[in-house]
Amino acid sequence: MWSTIIVLQVAAPRKFFAREKSIAAFKRLIRTGWDEMEVFDKCEAAFVVRALCIHPDISSGKGRNMLNDIHDRLGQYIQNTGPISPDELINFSFGIGALCINDYSIDRFLVNKLLDMQHPDGSFGVGSETYRTTLWLLRPLFCLSRMSFSHFNVTRVQESVKKLRSYVLNLLNNANKYPEIKAFDFFAHDALVALWKSRPDNENSSRWYCNEVIKNIRVAPSDSDTEEDLNRKLLTLTGTDYLDLQDSSYACLSASELDKKPKGYKPTCNYEIPKTCGLPAPPKYL
Repeated sequence: MWSTIIVLQVAAPRKFFAREKSIAAFKRLIRTGWDEMEVFDKCEAAFVVRALCIHPDISSGKGRNMLNDIHDRLGQYIQNTGPISPDELINFSFGIGALCINDYSIDRFLVNKLLDMQHPDGSFGVGSETYRTTLWLLRPLFCLSRMSFSHFNVTRVQESVKKLRSYVLNLLNNANKYPEIKAFDFFAHDALVALWKSRPDNENSSRWYCNEVIKNIRVAPSDSDTEEDLNRKLLTLTGTDYLDLQDSSYACLSASELDKKPKGYKPTCNYEIPKTCGLPAPPKYL
């Protein structure tokens, strides 16, 4: 899961002692399998490129840039006059976020298409998927609101973020009315960290942030935790997020600054032998 690379880079960069192996595996996958990747995976790869401080031309064996490819793919979602379908909206917004994190010049019509889909109460999406779609959209839209140079109306995006935050805060403060949040709690955790990152300077977040974290998160890893569960917990506990990659001060640590490999450490997974992967790490390394 490439999200693990991103999480380590923003939340615990010194602990990423095997980073060079991950970089080599990532580059090999992109150069050989880019054309076969789903759009969501391509977008995640763009986040990894930024996290690892790699130039986005690594997919350019055929003279292409991965960000150009993603931008072109997003344009294919809106070749009609109607709204983006609910099934495609999350992929579309994830692509917007991936381009924004890399400070890519996003066409105005792509952003406007997204903003036109926001409801008066600040939400996005339709039916039972509305709350999940809305939670997902907070980060990419907040990213857009902070871009230093853009072709779109940043003020309009900032107003959209205000309405979106109001909707999400109401959602979290009335979680008992939305049992689905507990069933899909990773959406709630994404929302918490996104709210933390997007908070105004004068906002007191101690109630909604600290109370929700204390109530919902299990600090110690459990046997049932997936890699994605651990990623989410690390981001929530440290108050970090993929949005950190947008900061102008973000930089990759040099190899000499990384923690040394723990004595006696043996990885549980050899990425060249897939059947060795998927096992839990030894308890003393958790």
